[in-house]
Amino acid sequence: MKIQKDKLMLLFFYLLFGLLSLAFFLVLTFPFDLMEKQVLRQLAAKTECVVTIKESHYRFPAKATWQGIQSICPKRVFGLQETGLLTLQFKSLTAGLALIPLLLKQEAQIRFELESKLGNVPGTLTLLEKDEQLTFFLKTNEAKLKIEEAGLSGGLSFESESEWTDQDILKGTGKVSFSIENGRFKEFNGTALPIGEVTFSSITGQFFWTEGRAVIEAFSAQGDMADIESENGILLLRMPPENSLLTLSLSAMPKGALKEMAGLFIQGYNGRDALKLRVNGPVRAPKLSLNGKTVTLGF
Repeated sequence: MKIQKDKLMLLFFYLLFGLLSLAFFLVLTFPFDLMEKQVLRQLAAKTECVVTIKESHYRFPAKATWQGIQSICPKRVFGLQETGLLTLQFKSLTAGLALIPLLLKQEAQIRFELESKLGNVPGTLTLLEKDEQLTFFLKTNEAKLKIEEAGLSGGLSFESESEWTDQDILKGTGKVSFSIENGRFKEFNGTALPIGEVTFSSITGQFFWTEGRAVIEAFSAQGDMADIESENGILLLRMPPENSLLTLSLSAMPKGALKEMAGLFIQGYNGRDALKLRVNGPVRAPKLSLNGKTVTLGF
């Protein structure tokens, strides 16, 4: 009996050595570079986006890291009306394919982390076929970005879940929860704010969308000049995105200098009640009203 066990153990180690040798051989000889070039060519053919990668690293059994990624796409690919090209640059993208879901459920589950100059976005992308159509499930976890632009700045954190079929993202469903710390705003839709820079120590909110209709919920902001809470908000998604229609009602309690200004410019305001701010119209040029009076920002 002992001899038989020894033979079985020896056979097991031979088998394990053979499998490891085969895997090592496949990793060394698999044409990853050729596969990468084919994928980029197909991407360019379908989207007209030219993607270049400085360095590629592949690790056993199904993990890869790409560094120095640049994508040059026509602006119309992103639903923008302007002609010309849009350039996107990322420091690195690390992705790993989960083998068990692929083998047992026949679904491709890819865990990724995208690194850019703004910060990191980790998440999971799952692809599976339903009724001869490709369905996408995207989930991001604790993404953190640092935004520093001319008109706004702050630390953005968000989590999201979404699902869509083929390339029609607008007809999908999803939700996003976000928060902004130390937000500073100097412009609204490209126009300087008449009251100067507005700062908020904390901004939080979430929105849900389905079939091209997004509902804004639980939005609140706390700042030195005002505290703001949402009453209701709906965004009807359109292509290009700047044609999306926004209806948003906010309740704002002014503080400090803004409270004194409100008393001077808003007839009948007593300084104790919250102001009613309403935003309505296309995102590219919305109309604003404060306590029922239209506010002009130079659109």
